[in-house]
Order: sequence, then structure tokens, then C-alpha cells
Amino acid sequence: MKELFSKEKWKYAFYTVSHPMDAYYEIRHRERGSVPVAIVLVVLFSLSFSINRISASFIVNDLNPLSVNALTELIAVLLMYLLFCVGNWSITCVIPN
Repeated sequence: MKELFSKEKWKYAFYTVSHPMDAYYEIRHRERGSVPVAIVLVVLFSLSFSINRISASFIVNDLNPLSVNALTELIAVLLMYLLFCVGNWSITCVIPN
């Protein structure tokens, strides 16, 4: 379990932000990426998105915070991410390397 969430894996996830071309090359050819870290980052994003929808002020948010369901927001973000992943996978399978 410690190997899955090691400090090196987390550092590499943030290395991808500053050097995307090198990082994606290493993820694909040298298997440097970590699926559990990626899943944790997606869940953290969906939580922060849901909190933003609930707690944003009325000036920038036209929703009533009392009518927002956090579980629905989480599911919507994760569903959009899954849809993006399936679309990306299907496009890359059509185009040969």
C-alpha cells in the first residue's frame, strides 16, 4: 500500500503540470504514472468542485446553495470524467500509432 502512494508518485503527479511533454512520454514508455494517485486527484477535484458550487457567493453563482445536492454534483463530475476517458480511449484506438 505504501508503494502505491509513495512520495515519489505524488511528486511525479505534480511534475506533470510543469513538464507535460516529458512526463507524458515517461508515463507511456517508462510506466512512471500511478493510477491510485490519479484516482485520488480526480476525487479531490470533484470534492472541491462540489464545495465551490455550494459555497460560492450569489454574485458568481446563480444556484440556491440549499438546493444543491453534493452527491449529485460528485456523480456528475465523475461521470463527465469517465465520459472524457472513454472518448479519449475510443479516439486513440481509431488512429494508429
